Amino acid sequence: MVTRRFVIYALCATAVFTSPLSSAQIATKDNSDVRSELVVMQALLTEVRQLRHEVKHLAVVNTRAQLTMQQMQLQEQRLSHVSAELDGIRRQLAAVSSQHAENAKRVEDFETRNTQEQDPKIVANQEAIVRDLKEMVERSTSREASLRAQEADAALRVQNDQAKWQDLSDQVSTLSQSLESDDYIVPARENNIPNKSK
Repeated sequence: MVTRRFVIYALCATAVFTSPLSSAQIATKDNSDVRSELVVMQALLTEVRQLRHEVKHLAVVNTRAQLTMQQMQLQEQRLSHVSAELDGIRRQLAAVSSQHAENAKRVEDFETRNTQEQDPKIVANQEAIVRDLKEMVERSTSREASLRAQEADAALRVQNDQAKWQDLSDQVSTLSQSLESDDYIVPARENNIPNKSK
């Protein structure tokens, strides 16, 4: 009988002293879970903010790239137009220069013949031809000078438009390199978010 009572007392004492300890352990475990959840939520919030920043940055870069490429297309059209104009001027200049040289040579030939010609009628006729040729040479000289001025102006515009196009091309390259060099990959979640089981 004494032994049985001792066992009963011992069990009661164990229950009394161990129950508060178990409650404390439960409370500690709950607090640990709460802290872990807060850490997880903070990590998720940081990740979302990082993603929002990267998306905004990508949107800005893409918009700038699209606008710059549109400007490049317009500049390329302008460059093509000015280049065609320059080519046309140079073709005209080549034709005028060729005609000028030909007329100048004919003047020289006729003047040489006149010094050797004895017939006054032939001499008079050749002198009239020389006068006409000299007028043509003067007009071609004036025309050639005008075309050379136009050529210089068109060449300068081509050079400037090429520089503008190259500058836009460099801007596109810079934007492209910016996208390629930036690291937009979000780190693995297990590296940012603590494991609740730990």
